[in-house]
Amino acid sequence: MRHLLRRVSRLFHDKPTPVILMYHRIADQPVDPWGLAVTPKHFAEQMEVLREVRLPLSMNEFVARLEAGTLPRQAVAVTFDDGYIDNLTDAEPILRRAGVPATIFLATGPLGQKGEFWWDELARMVFGQRAGVDVEVTIDGRPVVMRLPPLAPDVSAAVNWRAWDPPTSPREQLYVETWRLLRDLKGVVRADAMKELRNVFDQGRADPAGLPMTREEVSLISARGIEVGAHSRSHPRLTTLTPDERRREIEGSRVECEQLAGRPVKGFAYPYGDRDARTTEMVKDGGFEWACSTQDTGVNPEHFDPFDLPRRQVLNWSASEFAGALRNVRCPE
Repeated sequence: MRHLLRRVSRLFHDKPTPVILMYHRIADQPVDPWGLAVTPKHFAEQMEVLREVRLPLSMNEFVARLEAGTLPRQAVAVTFDDGYIDNLTDAEPILRRAGVPATIFLATGPLGQKGEFWWDELARMVFGQRAGVDVEVTIDGRPVVMRLPPLAPDVSAAVNWRAWDPPTSPREQLYVETWRLLRDLKGVVRADAMKELRNVFDQGRADPAGLPMTREEVSLISARGIEVGAHSRSHPRLTTLTPDERRREIEGSRVECEQLAGRPVKGFAYPYGDRDARTTEMVKDGGFEWACSTQDTGVNPEHFDPFDLPRRQVLNWSASEFAGALRNVRCPE
């Protein structure tokens, strides 16, 4: 590993671009259509690369130095979205050993729930279903046909396909269409839809490490030095909500995050990266000082919007793949 790090360091001869990294889970996940999981082994390697070739900063320091015009070009910030328990059990010890600060953007509504985030449960349902399915369900008052061929006994349920690529099978097609439908529903309606789907698909065992943190665990991870940011209450597409609903999601998540962290919360991350001018204004008015999107670029210190900071999603890359991704980060114009 040390030999690799020395070689990686020598490759960084060009001027680097400041970058904010976006993670979700630190776990070994065979079913991961959105590429949300990085294995603990690869995450530890990635943090060693950051320590060797970058200057890791907390998000609050990153933004403060960005606005002051003093942000080093090798600056990097590590962020996590949603609030998975493995952020505490697997990510935090690795971050602490590497001396890398991090920020977790919490969707406060799911904290402490006994089930998975809906997108993970949906993936487990669709890709883990071995028997054929051909039924009609009602979602948000509309009939929706669920049709899947059976999975052959010698075929693995593991998923290499990524949901941002075109579907290549009926199973992938069903997953992405259902995901899009559920994403745009409001919380109670989506919960009812998930109940319908549980009656259709076989119920495998949920991954305990894939559950959201409890409120006590959020307080614990905050006490260990991880910054807390807000990520709404119910993880909706904010632009689909009424102004009052958006305001409750944004301001309510800040209040709840501050209660859990025991300190002011300055940052917000838009669920799904979904925002418009009115939503951005509501985040400003809601007491936040900066906000992150999911625009997949580096940060341009000469031209930036503190309420639309881009982030680079990190995939399950080895140390050399991760180093290559860092080298290839570019600034938006």
